[in-house]
Amino acid sequence: MSCHSAYRRIAMRILILEHDINLGERLFAALRNEGWSLDWTTDAETAKQSLIRFDVSLMILGMAPELSRLARTNLLRDIRKIRRTTPMLLIVDGEFDVEELHESADLILVQPVDIEQIKRRIKILLTQGTSNADSKAIRNEGQMSVNHFA
Repeated sequence: MSCHSAYRRIAMRILILEHDINLGERLFAALRNEGWSLDWTTDAETAKQSLIRFDVSLMILGMAPELSRLARTNLLRDIRKIRRTTPMLLIVDGEFDVEELHESADLILVQPVDIEQIKRRIKILLTQGTSNADSKAIRNEGQMSVNHFA
């Protein structure tokens, strides 16, 4: 699969793994306009190779609904082996068991998601710097998110 990139003079690099082309394109365009250096792929193996090769400041992962529970668990485990402390934002379908995912993610947003909300959450995660394994799940206005501020 291809990997789209936008390069800026900013030291922070965001890796997007999103299978939904429409959401991926919207995320890529919106974040590029914010001036971040980006890599976007629809392929998990390409994403893992990018994590190995590049200094990634934040990961955004769209969890495809067709992935089995085992595949999701393996993907998140593999990513955390490569990048233990890099903040991770997951975007999931409402059908996912958030408890299954919250130990790997710093923030979980349930679709439909608002791009402006994602941008605000990214800024918070980048300000904090490193991943915090002690995530707390909260639900506001029908959307589930994991708040990593203990």
